Amino acid sequence: MKTLAAAVTIAAVVATPFLVASPAGAASNPRTHYSLSYGTGEYTLKGNIIWYNRTVQIGASLKANEDNCAKARYKFWHGRRLVGQAERVVCSGTKGHGFRRQYDQRGGITEVTVDLLQQNGRRAWTYLTGTTCTRSGCR
Repeated sequence: MKTLAAAVTIAAVVATPFLVASPAGAASNPRTHYSLSYGTGEYTLKGNIIWYNRTVQIGASLKANEDNCAKARYKFWHGRRLVGQAERVVCSGTKGHGFRRQYDQRGGITEVTVDLLQQNGRRAWTYLTGTTCTRSGCR
């Protein structure tokens, strides 16, 4: 009986580091996926947002059809307050981009609006589609 109790105790001690080291980090830094498309795929914006304490990390791929341009527009929110904006452009092809945005206040960035726009020639940018993302997902 004492041997069985000792074996159970040893097994618990050996297994404990694996239980503690499991996905606690993954739960604290969620990843949100977004995918925007217009038409039959002439314009696309696909990517992820990784949510840290006061920072978000953006990684995406932006595509525009031949002889046209596409713009990815990101708006960063802290509650109802707009705290930053970033844009990336590609013309006649596909291009990846990645960057971080920080808001050094308690709670950090709480929401990211992701928009896809297009431009034909020298005309003004036209909004195509968009989504709003939080730590829980995009809608």
